[in-house]
Amino acid sequence: FEDEANPDAEKEDVNTRAAAEQPPRLPLEKRDVTAILVKPGKGLFAMNMQQAIKKSLRAQAASPIEEISNLFGNFVDPVKYALLALTIVVCFVSAISILVSIYNSMNERRRDIAVMRALGARRDVILLVVLLESLLIAIGGGLLGWLAGHGIGWACSSLVEDRTGVQIGFLNTITVYEWALIPGLMLLATLAGIIPAFVAYRTNVSQNLGN
Repeated sequence: FEDEANPDAEKEDVNTRAAAEQPPRLPLEKRDVTAILVKPGKGLFAMNMQQAIKKSLRAQAASPIEEISNLFGNFVDPVKYALLALTIVVCFVSAISILVSIYNSMNERRRDIAVMRALGARRDVILLVVLLESLLIAIGGGLLGWLAGHGIGWACSSLVEDRTGVQIGFLNTITVYEWALIPGLMLLATLAGIIPAFVAYRTNVSQNLGN
């Protein structure tokens, strides 16, 4: 009942303990001004003031926007382009894997292709079927990778926000480079499927049916 009767005393006790835990303040003669935030009215005046401070005072004038831009240009952009180059390399390796897997499967599917040809399928139909298979593999793999990447980023959003203050959603990190990868993947898949498609196109019907 004493705490409920004297809430002010409890607050004073908490404030006293908090003040005791803080480090002692420096005396006035040892204190320095480390930074001053100035908000100028116009952009031209800000540039002139920045140059005047650098020339006349023992201080350094810095523009927050300029410094952040330099930070992105010197550190963030190189990492972004390195990851983009790594993504392109992964796409090329995936295209080669698609080519090898479909090409190796052609030897096992020669009889099936010969049966399709014997039932009336034209050579161009067989060619389109193999190219479509390559496209479906590339698009399916790209879609799964895209969902997995954004899903992992979204799952780790709380951890990233706690450490950096940056919020990561499932779709708010999409960039123009991701949209540019879509036609690139389709082109690579088409190129990867051309050689197996021509192998299927030139399948000898009578020989493979006899075997």
